[in-house]
Amino acid sequence: MLVLRNLTLIRTIVIFFLLIMLVSIACNLPNYNLPDADASKVLTQVAINVATNLTMTAAAVAPQPTSIQPPPTWTLIDNENPNETPFPPSATGIIPVELPTNPAVTDATRSLGPEAILSLTPSSFPVTCMYRANLEYTNTSDGDLYTLKKEFTKVWRIKNTGSCDWTISYEFFFVRGDLLGANIAYPLTKVVVHPNGYADVKIKMKAPNKPGIYTGYWMIRGDGHVFGIGPKGTDPLWIKIEAYKKKP
Repeated sequence: MLVLRNLTLIRTIVIFFLLIMLVSIACNLPNYNLPDADASKVLTQVAINVATNLTMTAAAVAPQPTSIQPPPTWTLIDNENPNETPFPPSATGIIPVELPTNPAVTDATRSLGPEAILSLTPSSFPVTCMYRANLEYTNTSDGDLYTLKKEFTKVWRIKNTGSCDWTISYEFFFVRGDLLGANIAYPLTKVVVHPNGYADVKIKMKAPNKPGIYTGYWMIRGDGHVFGIGPKGTDPLWIKIEAYKKKP
């Protein structure tokens, strides 16, 4: 701001002295009988030209903003090869970087060889499973009669009607109703059951010690899912018996 004010003051003084000189010269010029109006126009145009030239000269010599240069200690170190000689400081503030000869190779794929990339087929990615079963066979009927405290074995043959395998970690577990002396959960299978395969579940049970009709409901769980039978795999499997007191 101080430089601009000084330039303005200098320009004003120069114009003032030039105008005085022009007036003095005009008074000493021979009289060519020019009209006063034409003489004043000439002097005005001369003054304008002088002022314009001074303005352009001042703009040309005005200091231009300079870019900030990096300190001479700035260097670029190769992180992968720290022992190599670093790049020297740049006088222009731009540190030279050598571009890779093969732009297609990036850090994301550098560790994978061609054979590894080709092995990423769609089968390598997770598949959404449908969890569903179907009751194919059972050894009891609804309402079968058992004497009080009678032990028996309940059998369910279940078909895998879903889209993924049942592994040995799958369980057949009690949901609600009457447990009938059984445990809460049992392994569903001892081998992998593929879609359309079968699993036989055999559970030892015992009739209650009081007469009546008893019903228990069971389902399957595995891979974080709970499912059963029916079109959507949401219905439980069940057992329904009637316990009675044998006549003496």
